[in-house]
Amino acid sequence: MRSMLTAVLVLALVGCTAVLALVGCTNTPPVMMGTDAGPVPGTDAPIDPCAAPTPPVTAPYGTAAGRSFRPFTLEACDGSGPYSFYGDNQWCEPGHRLTLVSIAAVWCVPCQTESAQLTDVITEPFRDRGVRVIQVIVDGPVRGGGAVISDCTGWVSTYGLTNVELFDNGGAVTGVYFPSGSLPSTIIVDEEGIIRFYEDGVSVGLSTLTATLEALLAEP
Repeated sequence: MRSMLTAVLVLALVGCTAVLALVGCTNTPPVMMGTDAGPVPGTDAPIDPCAAPTPPVTAPYGTAAGRSFRPFTLEACDGSGPYSFYGDNQWCEPGHRLTLVSIAAVWCVPCQTESAQLTDVITEPFRDRGVRVIQVIVDGPVRGGGAVISDCTGWVSTYGLTNVELFDNGGAVTGVYFPSGSLPSTIIVDEEGIIRFYEDGVSVGLSTLTATLEALLAEP
């Protein structure tokens, strides 16, 4: 009888392992209020992208296209102080049709490749067409080693960046946009504060991003 029970248990464990292999052995990220799990009850009212002060944290923000991008305030790498999506940097500021937010890490080789192309391929060609580029540096040279502001300023100098460059130590603010830890991560947001595109990973030659910007700018 004990042998039969042992055999049943072994079969059950083998079956479980097979199921896990099929679906992938991943940890489910925690559900955050206002993410793509759905809007928080009672907060379905449209978000005013020009509202001030900062909207309540319970607003229905998310990460997928069609959801509202959660605005944030971070330190600018040029030493000019906090940069916020309010005041002069509102989504609805005249001339701001689209905002491309690039999240990168200094240790990330694909991030280095994309950043080396950013000014010539995106920032300068699209600047006069209503596209602003904001890049956020989230970590230092050694993953998890803790970034310092000099990592960010050195990044700007190395790659000749002319876009807004911000500093988010460890991704504490923007980490929701790279839940798997995969970087770079890129979001394109329209003048209403709505996410129109989200890409987690590399855009070879920034071709995906340029094509998406062209398509969105062609909309009436």
